Amino acid sequence: MPVDIPSYCSSDESSLRFTSFAGTDSLRRCKFNSAQPTDRVLRAPQATGATTPVPTSSPTEAVSQTVSFAPTNFTSAIWSTASGAFPTIPCEFSLDRCGERATLNTETGATNCFDGAGKALVIPFRVSSQGSATSNDKIAVFNCASLLVEQGVQFRVSGKNPVMFAVRGTATIAGQILANATGSLPGPGGFGPPSGKHQSGLGLGAGHGPSVPLQLNSCGGISGAGGASYCGRGAPGGQVVDGGIPGAAGNLYGSQHFAPLLGGSSGGNGGVLTGAGAGGGAVHIAATTSIEIPSTGLIHAGGGGGYGGCYDGPSGAGSGGAILLEAQTITVSGTLAANGGAGGGACDGDHGRDGTPNADRALSNDTNYNQHLGRGGWGSGGGILDGTMGLPPTDSYYLKCSYGAAGGGSGRIRLSGAVQIGSAAVISPHPSTSCATIGALY
Repeated sequence: MPVDIPSYCSSDESSLRFTSFAGTDSLRRCKFNSAQPTDRVLRAPQATGATTPVPTSSPTEAVSQTVSFAPTNFTSAIWSTASGAFPTIPCEFSLDRCGERATLNTETGATNCFDGAGKALVIPFRVSSQGSATSNDKIAVFNCASLLVEQGVQFRVSGKNPVMFAVRGTATIAGQILANATGSLPGPGGFGPPSGKHQSGLGLGAGHGPSVPLQLNSCGGISGAGGASYCGRGAPGGQVVDGGIPGAAGNLYGSQHFAPLLGGSSGGNGGVLTGAGAGGGAVHIAATTSIEIPSTGLIHAGGGGGYGGCYDGPSGAGSGGAILLEAQTITVSGTLAANGGAGGGACDGDHGRDGTPNADRALSNDTNYNQHLGRGGWGSGGGILDGTMGLPPTDSYYLKCSYGAAGGGSGRIRLSGAVQIGSAAVISPHPSTSCATIGALY
């Protein structure tokens, strides 16, 4: 049966239709043909003279006339032009102003970006409700007249709240927005590790810790911990012979609606108190006109790698986070990545690598890898959404000693607007999968 190709997919692409939102156009996804070197322009399907419907019910209210679409997870008050409304300033993270590194905290709103006179960049900021019934309902909203992350600038975002940049104008990300987890430290809105040995992680898709047998085997080994899930699934930990039940993978959660905006979850703990890989962060940029990610640009929301562990078990990896871009036009020539981390290696194995800032899969580090012992499972990357199980030792003598822990699953990416994706752009998870959606504003 032939597949319908809507007007915003070029003739070398196929389309899959997603569930419709009430009163709006359906989200659709174009499946790219990698053999075609040309850029692809994806346009929102609208009838001649039609306007994009604007939902008026909670959680998103109709916005003011300066915005022609209803951004996800926040209300019209964010962009209100009424007297005393939330102000906006140019949010410029440039080499002249910030140097090569800048930071932002989603709990306090503090930045470390200063001008030549030593004056700090203070962005109008509030912690707002996303209008959902979940326990993780808060989002840190930064109001910008424009947003620039200049080439050569690493802009690190941290804090317990997901981050949103409400841009009344254009957003250009030519440098790097780093919202990824690093080991057991979560990205903004991501979930950190538990605080006890062999405990299950935190978050809706948390990996589980292994069960510890009442009597250890002759080697004293314990099975590996499970990896965290989000849109992609983590994996269970590797099972040591007579070493208890390995930690299970976490549950899948979230949807292409991105309501509410959630970060990634953490893996299960092995024998280290806080050794599980943390969840990647959650980043939302909504611009009234355009968003551009040139070839040098990167938004990174990968999950953290799990810690290696010896006889009492290695720790599972965190899942990737979330990247949501909404604007009239979106141009991506750079990289968007929300990959899961790698599981911790067994005994002499090193910690798992963090989720990658590209389409590669994170591997367990092997600088101290003993070939007789188990390696940690791989994280997600590109078109592979799930993490893998920790590997067994290659020498059967060590089967009672230790297996590797599991890798983490992929996060989610959504681009809403008239989207142009360059032939050299990297989007991971890949747009041909169910974890990256491209479609109309709504």
